[in-house]
Amino acid sequence: MAKQFLKTHYHVFASRPQTAASKCITYNYLNITWVPYGPYWRQGRKIYLSKLCSSKKLESYEYIRVEELRAFASRLYSLSGKPVLLNEHLSRVTLSIMAESCWGRRYLKRMKALKKKLDRFHNHVFEEHKAKLKGLMEDFVPKDMVDWLFQLTDDPNLEVKLNYDSVNGLRQLSNIPFYFVFAFLKEMIEILSRAENRSADFFNW
Repeated sequence: MAKQFLKTHYHVFASRPQTAASKCITYNYLNITWVPYGPYWRQGRKIYLSKLCSSKKLESYEYIRVEELRAFASRLYSLSGKPVLLNEHLSRVTLSIMAESCWGRRYLKRMKALKKKLDRFHNHVFEEHKAKLKGLMEDFVPKDMVDWLFQLTDDPNLEVKLNYDSVNGLRQLSNIPFYFVFAFLKEMIEILSRAENRSADFFNW
């Protein structure tokens, strides 16, 4: 069955449904993820596999990964003995590696500025949902993910009360690849254990 879907009739199932959001974000479906199966898709796939994401090209980015992982290890070491929210540090190192590999430089400041713009958009969406929820009260029926999450903010049975940041966070899918996290943590535990009795300079080659 899998062979029929993934190989024999692959071209039939290769195209994703076209939506207004994907059309807007991907420049009229020109992103290889959303473009319908055809000559453009085949050419884009070939470019990705042979040029952008080939084994040789990925190996050439090793110095970026090494540099960012060393900086990551140094930051963790400097926080020794303090509570650390690992999620934030892992997101930062992942974004830094991706940004420098794709664009040749870090864009942390610009990403923070973009986050502020997205926050304004999210606040606008949230205010619309809040007004709808307030107007309907007991007759309110959740229709989308934000509706459901907003309804949960008033749930007294939750162990941890949700706020607007929680709604925004839960609305998004995690962007951290878990296989990377666990493999990297294993390596980091070994490095940090060797560095336990050394100075912080160990991480600043």
